[in-house]
Amino acid sequence: MESRSVVRAAVFDALAIVVFVVLGRRSHDEGSAIGGVISTAAPFLIAAVVTWVAARLPWKDPLDPWTAGVPVWIGTVALGMVLRNLVFGDGTALSFVIVATTFLGAFLVGWRLVAQRVGEGRGLTTAVHRADPAARGTRSRATGGPAACAPNRAPDRRRRIRG
Repeated sequence: MESRSVVRAAVFDALAIVVFVVLGRRSHDEGSAIGGVISTAAPFLIAAVVTWVAARLPWKDPLDPWTAGVPVWIGTVALGMVLRNLVFGDGTALSFVIVATTFLGAFLVGWRLVAQRVGEGRGLTTAVHRADPAARGTRSRATGGPAACAPNRAPDRRRRIRG
């Protein structure tokens, strides 16, 4: 995978975490001072970096929602909560864990789903599909539509007549 894609994915992951922290701090009237945002985001940012390095999956295809997004999401939430509680001394109430899991899942996986959908519309492919000729022309499991691996081919919009 291109190094630009890896950097871009890492930046979008970090932005998703920072947006989560900023919105959370704002909803609890904690302000958005840079120091507070950094200290609140730190356990999750560290967890995301550790997950990226440990899993090594995001390096292969960082834009794939399933092989990169889901592991980054689960690792960021799980390790982030452990770090937040044990290292940073902050709370991990059940309601916070639920909100963090939901928000980070929606954003860490969600931006990849959007990128994948936009890439399909532009005829772009993922690294896995470019490298695997057998995967070309298959249908996407996520959307049921033409896979991201069908380069430069418009989806067949004709209705099939069954008789």
